[in-house]
Amino acid sequence: MRATPPSCSPPAPGCTTLVSFHDIYDPKSLDESVVAYILFRRPAITAMSSAFLILVGSFSPMISTLNFTSSPPSLSLVSQTPSGTSPSWLLSNPTNTSIIYATDEVDSGALNSLVLDHSSGKLTPVASIPTQGGGPTHIGLVNNGTQLGVANYGGGSAFFTTLDQDLLHFGSPQLVSFASAGSSNAHEVKIIFSPKQYLIFLSLGRSIWRSRFGF
Repeated sequence: MRATPPSCSPPAPGCTTLVSFHDIYDPKSLDESVVAYILFRRPAITAMSSAFLILVGSFSPMISTLNFTSSPPSLSLVSQTPSGTSPSWLLSNPTNTSIIYATDEVDSGALNSLVLDHSSGKLTPVASIPTQGGGPTHIGLVNNGTQLGVANYGGGSAFFTTLDQDLLHFGSPQLVSFASAGSSNAHEVKIIFSPKQYLIFLSLGRSIWRSRFGF
């Protein structure tokens, strides 16, 4: 029987997702370049200080968990969790932010799921599925959060998978190739699901593709 991850949904204390975006820089506190991070608000230490839990993805095998306090300013390493070879893009599930998804940005790309303990900051790997394309760079929620879409930079394709009821395990994989549509040099970098049931695919330096969802 699969374990049910602890429920943690905004706006409950410690569960508010403030930031999730792509930012490349070289922090002095880490040996590798930061690719993406997710920021969670933690219960305040004092009335004058705010606390945050930060998950950091990078071009190393580890996802790092950091603890940040605003007053006095401090940043400390809580833990590091292996997640494939190169966990770059990170995404938390909006209905349960204890559930984290991470791309493995290598030639044989993969999508991984993990469970976050908001109290300790530790991550537990749960499931993995190949993205059928190299260099997956972005994860997007699709079809009201029942599926995930992944942009494969290498080869120009988009990978889709359904989510089981636990939101951690994957099924029904499907690949959409843009190389077959006349874009042999396409490098997909982002997938956006619009409110009108359209999928928007951003291709680096070439095109923006739009497709009605339902394939």
